[in-house]
Amino acid sequence: MQKNLHDLQRKVLSLGIETRVLPKHHQLERLHRTIETAIEKDFLEWSKRVKAKLHPVRTHHGRRIASDYFDGSAPFSGKKSRNDIPDSFIFQTIIDLSRKRDRLHVVIADGALLEACRSISKVIAHNSLDDFIKTEDCIALLINQDFVDYLSKLSRNLEEDKDLLIDKLGFELSYSLPGHTFTDRRIPSDGNSASILLVSESCEDVHFEFSKMEYLGRGTVLLPFSCTVNAGIDLPNVKSDYYSLSNERRISISASEHHDSRCYLAYEHLKLKVDGTVSISFDLKYMGPGKPGFDDFVVMLDKADFELNGVNGIMVQSPLSEIHN
Repeated sequence: MQKNLHDLQRKVLSLGIETRVLPKHHQLERLHRTIETAIEKDFLEWSKRVKAKLHPVRTHHGRRIASDYFDGSAPFSGKKSRNDIPDSFIFQTIIDLSRKRDRLHVVIADGALLEACRSISKVIAHNSLDDFIKTEDCIALLINQDFVDYLSKLSRNLEEDKDLLIDKLGFELSYSLPGHTFTDRRIPSDGNSASILLVSESCEDVHFEFSKMEYLGRGTVLLPFSCTVNAGIDLPNVKSDYYSLSNERRISISASEHHDSRCYLAYEHLKLKVDGTVSISFDLKYMGPGKPGFDDFVVMLDKADFELNGVNGIMVQSPLSEIHN
């Protein structure tokens, strides 16, 4: 439009009738600017509404496009094909984006540009949104979003099935806690430190902080917990510390000679309070069309991976000898 307006202005001036026509010409220019501004405003509002990311034209795009334009390289249909210049800018942006990702999906209705994009490594080109929506990557994203929307209900379901969670937690702690070292002032060893050798599969006084559950994405949540467990611990015991204990406490400790004459090798059963977080990873494939989905939560939880994510603290509740007495 702008080029046509300038051509019109030159012709008007050459005919000497500018006094009658130029006002109309200026009106057309103002109309052109108004239309251009409105189109740009509508486009920006649309991109914001759909959360589109705008990719600017880069300096190197111009160099590549000029070379492809004269050579007739893709996506140009031939040498000096002006009509393909807009597509070429899109093509160069797709090349840049593909280099930063493991794979890139693009949806393109234009046949020539579609075929050109299919030649780019790591680019998966689709000729319709329907084809893209049917891909495994898109389905996984949609299911993941469903999971995000489901989190509040998930928290309630986990709380309702707390007994199953407790069983899973007990089994996981019996497998993952052995080998952990901790310190506590009630440990009669050098530095008050001990190493956990074994843990029973049952846990007590379990508390899950469902209000602090955190979603990590791809069906995995972090859930804080606290509980008590019965554990057997290994502690290098200084003899002087050992004999300063009460008779009841010494009875609970199995001690044997150490190569260091000052120490005993000692073993004790303790009740420990454990604070930490567990990760629960739900298999999203059970949430697609025709699958158990969210309606059968027991199936989802039973098939979920349950792992100790971190231990925030371990402290002695009491020696088992004191509990039994």
